Amino acid sequence: MNYRLLLSSFLLTTVLLAVLVGCGSGGGSTAKYVPQEAQAKAALTVALDAWKNALPPDPAGKLPSGAVVKAIDMDWSSGQKLESYEIGAEIAGEEGPRKIAVKLGYPGGQQVAATYFIVGIDPVQVFRDKDYEKYFGKAE
Repeated sequence: MNYRLLLSSFLLTTVLLAVLVGCGSGGGSTAKYVPQEAQAKAALTVALDAWKNALPPDPAGKLPSGAVVKAIDMDWSSGQKLESYEIGAEIAGEEGPRKIAVKLGYPGGQQVAATYFIVGIDPVQVFRDKDYEKYFGKAE
């Protein structure tokens, strides 16, 4: 596992979110940092396909637009294998990252429900719920 790469991704994400918070408090909108629904689902698909194919999470790949997709998922980074996934519906909420429900299929038939948070335009960052909560507080 490349902790240096993971740390640099985390630091980049922290800076990005600090900018988002700063932009939001000055009367501006953070909406310009949240991908459209189709782009968010495409980024999530790129990320989960990369995991399923045992590719690295950072970068997980690129969207047709050329935007880089980076994934932050400690299960993936620690070597957990992904056999299947099913992307569900977007979870409605307040302004902020897009949230999409996913059912993950691990070896041995284990199924896990997760929510992924998608934020950014380029790069588009795809966070697993428990990792988002770990780095940024309560995942709402």
